[in-house]
Amino acid sequence: EDGDAGRYIPDVFYRFKNEYGIEVKQSAKPCFPVEYLLVTLTHGFPTSPSPVFLSHSFPVENRPGIDRQAISQVISALSELKAPEIQPGQTGDKAKEVVKYLSDWHLLAFIGTMGVLGNNDVKVVAKTVASPNLADPHVLDPILNTEGWGTLMAIVQESAPARSSRAPPAPSAAPPSSDEIPPELLNDMGGGGGGKVCPHCTFENPPGGVDCEVCGLPLSG
Repeated sequence: EDGDAGRYIPDVFYRFKNEYGIEVKQSAKPCFPVEYLLVTLTHGFPTSPSPVFLSHSFPVENRPGIDRQAISQVISALSELKAPEIQPGQTGDKAKEVVKYLSDWHLLAFIGTMGVLGNNDVKVVAKTVASPNLADPHVLDPILNTEGWGTLMAIVQESAPARSSRAPPAPSAAPPSSDEIPPELLNDMGGGGGGKVCPHCTFENPPGGVDCEVCGLPLSG
């Protein structure tokens, strides 16, 4: 009895072998042995693992103060892998390295929130990088043929630090490059709403911002 006539708690016993090898029964009072709560898993890890995603280098989401996800990280990594130089039908190690980098669950989830690739393009990326066949020389072609990937590569090229070194020599007082958008055109694109149009990707940002919300580059040009 536990002070309540309508509730009866029976004693709990457990069995074990003592130091003499004899099986004995003992009451679980005052506490149940922890060893009886442990579970042994006989099949926890595969002997020949074949993961769906090949990389785990991109920061994990929802970890403020520990990991930080930013579009600048994606742009920098794709620039180092020379992703803008890869064309559909082109084979080589560059395409495989890009596929390995994109084959990351956390990166794939972040790409869906960037706003550069549409939903259909994100589905193509997910289908391509999930358990990719690296032996296929054209494994990256489905991604290269999407419109969103072309937009992302244009942003990567615009923000590449070594872009000026690949250009032909020019005088010190060279005029602005043709791919820069004139300020008056940017003002017209802004529609007079007070927003700032990014000179790199032409996205109209709300007033008061310093960096572009899409490509992460400074709005000052």
